[in-house]
Amino acid sequence: MSGPAELIASLDFATLAFVGSTFFVAAIWTLLPFSLFGVRGRLESIEEAKRAQTEMLVTELRAMHANLATVARRG
Repeated sequence: MSGPAELIASLDFATLAFVGSTFFVAAIWTLLPFSLFGVRGRLESIEEAKRAQTEMLVTELRAMHANLATVARRG
């Protein structure tokens, strides 16, 4: 029965370097965008913009509803 230590010991340097660099690139590929581009800040700003837009829409809908109610009373 061979374990992981025996498997790693049987690999040559080129294979270990390839596997190690592949894991390194995968880790960088996954983590770098979050650290460089500030995903959290962008998501928070998008959420704030959506919230502001929703509040403006609610205000407009309330004004329209009040106008329609006024027209309905006259009519």
